[in-house]
Amino acid sequence: RERIEAMKAIWTQEEASYHGEFVNFERIWSWPKPVQKPHPPVVVGGNGERTLQRVVRYGDEWM
Repeated sequence: RERIEAMKAIWTQEEASYHGEFVNFERIWSWPKPVQKPHPPVVVGGNGERTLQRVVRYGDEWM
């Protein structure tokens, strides 16, 4: 979860910061930004009820 949220922050913010339990960074910059808006599709893979919950909450596609 945190990795997906952090990637989305980097892709969509000019100056991204993220503070979670496992991912933590201050004011970073990343260029070029993705062409896809608001960000590239996040594909979540797996099988089971928890996976589908994660797809709905954090992903854009399921595989």
